[in-house]
Amino acid sequence: TRGGPSTLRLDTSAESFTVMLGPGWYLAEIHADIRPGDPLIVEGSKMMDRRGSLHLVAAKITNQRTGAILGFRDEAGRPLWMSGGPSGRMQR
Repeated sequence: TRGGPSTLRLDTSAESFTVMLGPGWYLAEIHADIRPGDPLIVEGSKMMDRRGSLHLVAAKITNQRTGAILGFRDEAGRPLWMSGGPSGRMQR
């Protein structure tokens, strides 16, 4: 999205989340291939916005359709796109 992070909607059997990913240019850099209906494993932290809506800040996403592992944050929670390098590149 313009002026903010890219997001996706994750629906589980129990609840739904808006997942905060990162800037669109970063997703392009790591060749993120996430399509509607893809089975995903999302690791991250839950957070509430000012309106009380629950979000998930993604640290890592595994796309079970492609086998790709997409990194968004390091172990300390820092965004990989701010680390000065492409350390979050897609792995297979």
